[in-house]
Amino acid sequence: FANMTAGHTILAVLFGMTLSLPWFIGVLPFGFTVAINGLELMVAFIQAYIFTTLTCFYIGDVIKMH
Repeated sequence: FANMTAGHTILAVLFGMTLSLPWFIGVLPFGFTVAINGLELMVAFIQAYIFTTLTCFYIGDVIKMH
């Protein structure tokens, strides 16, 4: 569970920093927020692929047993 919420926590902290800093300093945390958001999206696709693959293997094994 912590694996899935850690990225959202980091995004919330960085976005909060972006809002509290002046615009010329807040550009750096905003860039990090965009980069981490891209990584979060990649992790979500990898997790969906792995869970789908494992589900297909499980269903295939159950069908072969019956």
